[in-house]
Amino acid sequence: MTLQPYKPHELVKGRPRVEALTQEDYLRIKDHMPTRRAILVTKLLRVTGIRVSELLDLDAGFVEDDPPFAVLKVTRGKSLAPADVFIPGSVAVELREHIRFFRLNPGDPLFPGRKYNGVAHKYSRVSFWKDFTAASRAALGAPANPHLLRDLYEMTVAGPVANELNIRIDNDLASIMLGHASTKTTRESYNRALTVAVRKQVQEAVGRYA
Repeated sequence: MTLQPYKPHELVKGRPRVEALTQEDYLRIKDHMPTRRAILVTKLLRVTGIRVSELLDLDAGFVEDDPPFAVLKVTRGKSLAPADVFIPGSVAVELREHIRFFRLNPGDPLFPGRKYNGVAHKYSRVSFWKDFTAASRAALGAPANPHLLRDLYEMTVAGPVANELNIRIDNDLASIMLGHASTKTTRESYNRALTVAVRKQVQEAVGRYA
């Protein structure tokens, strides 16, 4: 049985919010993102598990080719450790096309935002957060935090991907892939995600008796 994240709309200050994402949720949110740039950022977060800040702080000089992958040279989280993040397949192609379309050079923001006094500023975390929460509200009926894409990535790697490749994703490897400063962070995060996943599977089973 493949576990999928359980996604209740829990109340926060009297308003519902999404607690976890499924693959179907991700696809629906992606379809509601307002621009090609926002869609590409969402895809990159989904297939890499990196943090929004790690992606949006990059400039175009931090993208390298390692066919068939594109490689992001990222500074990871609290440890500030450099790391190579591999972008697979069609998403790598889209990233290269994005760089060509905007004629980006090293030193230019990888994801340009608005221009002020003729200078392009980066697509900010706040702007992406607003786009993502608006898209999730339109797609799912409640806002979702972009950080949930990291949780979805973690569940995908530890579950379907590990099963498909017949490998075991231990805490050390997961910590490297997610850029956690310690395996304790990975373990606590995964245990939270696993708990809500089990709850969904239980409720689906009970629902057959309705």
